[in-house]
Amino acid sequence: MPTAVAAVLSADLPAPLDVLKRTKNAIVGNPTAKSALASDDATVQGIVDHLNLEDDGDDFVPARIEAAHIVASLAVGSQIALQALLAAKAHLALFYAISKLDSTAPTPLRVALARALRAVGVATAETVGPSLWQLGPDTTPGRESARVALEEFLQARTYTRSTIYKVTEALDVYLPLLIDPSQQVVISICGLLSSLLRVHLHRLGVSEWLPPADRAKELHKSKRGWEKPDLRPNAPRRQGGWVARNLVALLKSNDAKLLEASLGALAAVCKDNPLVATALMKTSQPDADSPLSAIVALAKSRNVETQIAACLCATHALRAQVINLPPMPHATPLIETHVLTLLHILNQVISTPTHDPHARSRACFILCALVTDRSDYAQIAADCGSLTAIANGLVSITPETVEWDDEEAASSYILREALLTATTSLALHAESSRQTLAYKSDFMAALRASLQHPEVGVRHAACQAVRAITRSVHIMRTAVVDANLGPKLFDIVLRADEDRRVRIASLAAMCNLITTEHSPARAELIERGGIDCLVDLVKSRDDGMCVNAAWAIANCLYKGTWEEKQMVMNKLGWNTLNSLLEGSNDELKEQGISIVKNFVTPASMWTPEATVLVQGVGKERLLACLESILSLTNENLVCKAFEALVTLAKGKYDDDPGFCRPSMLACVRNGLQHAKVGIRRSASHCVADMVLVYGKRIKDFRDAGIESTLRNMFGPGMLSQLTAHHISGLSWQPGMEDDPETRRQVAEALMRIGPREAEDNEVVMTDR
Repeated sequence: MPTAVAAVLSADLPAPLDVLKRTKNAIVGNPTAKSALASDDATVQGIVDHLNLEDDGDDFVPARIEAAHIVASLAVGSQIALQALLAAKAHLALFYAISKLDSTAPTPLRVALARALRAVGVATAETVGPSLWQLGPDTTPGRESARVALEEFLQARTYTRSTIYKVTEALDVYLPLLIDPSQQVVISICGLLSSLLRVHLHRLGVSEWLPPADRAKELHKSKRGWEKPDLRPNAPRRQGGWVARNLVALLKSNDAKLLEASLGALAAVCKDNPLVATALMKTSQPDADSPLSAIVALAKSRNVETQIAACLCATHALRAQVINLPPMPHATPLIETHVLTLLHILNQVISTPTHDPHARSRACFILCALVTDRSDYAQIAADCGSLTAIANGLVSITPETVEWDDEEAASSYILREALLTATTSLALHAESSRQTLAYKSDFMAALRASLQHPEVGVRHAACQAVRAITRSVHIMRTAVVDANLGPKLFDIVLRADEDRRVRIASLAAMCNLITTEHSPARAELIERGGIDCLVDLVKSRDDGMCVNAAWAIANCLYKGTWEEKQMVMNKLGWNTLNSLLEGSNDELKEQGISIVKNFVTPASMWTPEATVLVQGVGKERLLACLESILSLTNENLVCKAFEALVTLAKGKYDDDPGFCRPSMLACVRNGLQHAKVGIRRSASHCVADMVLVYGKRIKDFRDAGIESTLRNMFGPGMLSQLTAHHISGLSWQPGMEDDPETRRQVAEALMRIGPREAEDNEVVMTDR
């Protein structure tokens, strides 16, 4: 930026129009020029001030338009320029400028200000994250200042630079523009919403927003208890709220750009928002189609971008009410039709090589959003050909001889990441999908090559795909070994300068590889010094890394030899194990308990694992840790602790280890009475096994109130049926434990405890 131009722009007087135009032309598409301009704070502030010029000259409106164009250009492609704009409060200046527009304001000015607001808002949201599509950067310069600005986009804030600016609420400024006469303005505001709304709180704020006039009506309306306000024909919050209602109205347009923008905004509003999603499934008139049906119909458009936007919107609407949707075999015909239609369209986009790679990438990510954590949807998708389309797509963009020295085009590696991410979603919960992928040698070769890709997002997605495929033991022993995935995965785990997210994902995949007994991957990990690396990660302050590393150590101990267990624990150290058990992080406690359980499980009848662990941790310390964990409310953690307690109780000790002391048995009794059925089930298993081990200490169980608790769970009047021949056939009666497995374990425990002396005639025991 020439010094003379910068001096003019930073002056108090309005800059000549030709200077603003030259500045705009100099920075468009030139990140270097943008950064150079942004380095002068006074210049940037001068440009921002031009957004609100108040002058009656002929160049007054054109100067504001050019300033808006400059701001829009600066916001894109340069983090330095974006930070300079946020420091100059460009977004607040835009709020004020838009708030002062009236019906006589020229359309070009309205369009320019709306575009500038969208550009600044989108860039700010991208900086804050999370990424809407592929894996974004882990850290971004200026994220904190961008986070503050993002909140200002969605909350009430004041433009305080000058006393002439009044307090205004950002949503009151730009949301009314959704009904602006200019389509270009509406498209900009829709684009702004589709990028801004990335967290649930922001979506709720926008979906519940009302224009000031409607808010006043809501405050002063009569409150009749029998009348549901959202059911009134003219209720401001009807049909999902003002924003959703007007976005749905835009779907009647024939303009492809407007359709794409409004669908994107509606998708952002209804994601994880059951109120809006439910409204989209309802019809306003008996014979009319629901908005969701209209959106699915738009997914059949010939325009690929409209197809993608409609599929995204319909997917978010379906998944937002996933709790209320039954599994696929029991779904309503309309829901099933919508899901199948979306899958067919997404498969067609993914499998068409001539489509734009970005469209194919987004189709993959939308497929992930549709099937994630829904095994029924994932299976239907695989049956519809999604798995084949994804596998063939990955193979088609992977050269036979892979050399990543040549940089891959951005569109290509984003597509690669998307295909691998979709692979994970489809294979994670479906055994048949894992088998289909694992025995496609060309796909496994492409997956192995992706583990070495220079792009972080691709490596992360490849590690996740390996984790999904290796959930099947027989696949790990055959296809995974044949594909030589283990060594490539270990290269990532052992690489200290690897991106932390990739390393965490690789650790999770490695945990599957080393779980099986006599696993070649476990032997290779030990030979390459992987245990030392895992111990270092456990001792790190990164909880995500620490949890997965501790998980890997626990799996190394699972069914390991006594020599392997000694080696692992010597490297880990008992103090580190104690820190896992006694820390405040429940996930770390869970892995610590797994380490205890897997270490104590004897390699043979002659090995002293239990004694060594009690001595290493310390008897009182171990008992206190177990009692503390058994008193928590985390179901997974408490169940793991009960399993560890049983395994410890079965060990051989020279002295009494204290597992039947009153405080421990009190924890077991409380577990039997817990509100969560999973904890009751684990506690009943624990009791049934412990009374078998400590048969000579039944009195301790009775004194702790465990027997009476078991009898209450078993049900009054049912003790006469307590025989070994009838345990499996006991029918439920009022007052009994609801869960059949828990009830069976309770009966087993009562049989092992035996009858009380006063009740010999009531309980019929048989020889076992």
